[in-house]
Parts: sequence; structure tokens; C-alpha cells
Amino acid sequence: MGRLADLWASLARRWPRWLRLHLPRLKLWQLAIVGIPLLMFVLWLTAAARSTSTYSASVLVTETRHGIADPKSLFDFGDLPPTASIDHKLTLKNDGKVDTYVMIGVFGGIRDFLNIEDAFFSLKPGEERQILVKLSLPATAEPGKEYSGRVVITRLPFWAPW
Repeated sequence: MGRLADLWASLARRWPRWLRLHLPRLKLWQLAIVGIPLLMFVLWLTAAARSTSTYSASVLVTETRHGIADPKSLFDFGDLPPTASIDHKLTLKNDGKVDTYVMIGVFGGIRDFLNIEDAFFSLKPGEERQILVKLSLPATAEPGKEYSGRVVITRLPFWAPW
């Protein structure tokens, strides 16, 4: 370990003085005050990252006909002509033991046409909620063009003492 410390010290001496990092030596209780909340935050972020789901969303604009969407794909809206709209119902349930905050975001070219009834809400343990997802194509949508994107659903566990 001494060789690594020597290497680090020699590298640090070559850096300009304003780039050198000078941290004070912390006592154990000071490390605990800083480290425990930091560890809790990292664990919370890890849980949030593990509970994020990404779905592809798409719609093909046609001249006049309505096409059938793939029933296996949650956000595939099929083929629609300009000025048409379609509704999907999304059911989310909290199977966990703590309250969960849910955020739904839409990214990509389909974002301007997709309206989510309630994109930010919380669910208590065992609670279930239906969300209306509505796709409305404007008259300016180009026939023959496919609009696609991603729908990201993030579930953040949180605990509140109140």
C-alpha cells in the first residue's frame, strides 16, 4: 500500500497548486455524520434505478385507414390517419411495503402527440391506479411517417413519518 501512496503523492506534486485537493482528516463521528446519509442516498438511487421501466412507443401515420396495434406492446398505437386519436389505459399497482412515488416521462418524436392523464402521483402499499394515455395526431402529421419514442416509468420508494 505504501507504493500506491507514494505514486499518488508524486502525481499530486506535479499538478498545479490550485488543482490539488486538500481534505482535512475527519474523526470517526464526522465520517459517520457525512457517510451514513450519503450511503442512504446511494441505496435509494440504486432502488430507483432498478425500478425504472422503459417502453417503446410508436404510431404510423396513414392516409385514411386505421391499423391494429400489437396487443403485446403496451405503447404501440398502430396505424392512424391525421386528426385521429386513441386511448389506452395503463394500470399501475404498488406491490411493495412502502409508499411509492411514480413518474411517467415521454421522450422522442411521439412526445408531442402523447398525453398522460396523471404523470406524477404516489401509491400506498397495495393501492392500484389506472392512468389514461391518449394519443392525438394533429392534421399536420405526415402520412407514411412513423413517430416513435420511449415511455419511461420510474417508481421511487419513499418513507414519510407523517
